[in-house]
Amino acid sequence: MNISLFAIVCFFMGSLAQGPIQERRMSRLPELDNLLFQDDVVLDVSKSVRSNVDCARRCASGPSCAAYTYIKASGACRGHSTTLTPADKVSGVAADGAKTFSRMNTVEEKESTTYSFGANDPCAEGNHTILDDVRRHVNNTVNAGMCDYGLVAGWYRFKLNGSDAVMPTYCVPVYRCGTHVSMWLDLGNVLLPNIGQQQDTRSCGYWNSDCCYVHTPVTVRNCGAYLVYHLTAPGCTSYFCAEPSN
Repeated sequence: MNISLFAIVCFFMGSLAQGPIQERRMSRLPELDNLLFQDDVVLDVSKSVRSNVDCARRCASGPSCAAYTYIKASGACRGHSTTLTPADKVSGVAADGAKTFSRMNTVEEKESTTYSFGANDPCAEGNHTILDDVRRHVNNTVNAGMCDYGLVAGWYRFKLNGSDAVMPTYCVPVYRCGTHVSMWLDLGNVLLPNIGQQQDTRSCGYWNSDCCYVHTPVTVRNCGAYLVYHLTAPGCTSYFCAEPSN
C-alpha cells in the first residue's frame, strides 16, 4: 500500500471512530425560535436526550454551544450560542453593564422562556406601573364612569385579577370597560413589535359613530412574556381597556 492510499484509509477510519459530524456538532437552526433572544441563537433542538447530563455533554461537544436548556417534561435539549464571555455568563451581565437575553445552563420542568432586561428598559420591574383593575375588562358593560384623566405619562403594564393582560386591538363599543369611551389600541397598518422592540402608535376611543373620536399617542413595547405601554392621559370619561393576554 503506498503512502497516499494509507493516509486516505487512516482518515476514513478516524472519521468513523468519531461518529458522524452532525453528532459531534450541533446543526445551526436559527429559524426555530431565535426571536426569543437578543444575543442568543438556538443551535439545535434534540428530543432524544435522556438526562440533564446528556444535554450538558451534547452542548460541550458543540464548539459553538455556550449554554444549554434541558426540559424534563419533553426531554428536549436546546443548545444556545452567545456573544458573552464566560465571566459575563456567570452573572448574566454584559461588559457594558446591561443585562441581556442570553441564557445560562438551565433545567426546566416544562417549556418556558426567561427574559432579563437592561437597568433602564421599560420592561424591567420598577420601570413600569401595573394597572390591575377588573373593571377594565373589555367585556365589562357596567358603566361606572371610570376615567384615566389623572394618569401620569409613563410606562404601564395591564393585568386583570393578577394575570397579564393586553389592550384590545379592535374597535371597542361605547360603555365598555367601566366607562363611556372605551380606549383600545389602534395599530393601523403595523404589527405588534417583536420581542425587545417597540412600536409607536395610538389609542382610540369610540364615540359619535367614530372608532377613533378620541385618541392619544401610545408606544407599545414587547417584553416577551408581556407588553408594556407608554400612555398619556385621555380626557374624561375615557378608560383604557384590557383583555386577557392568552
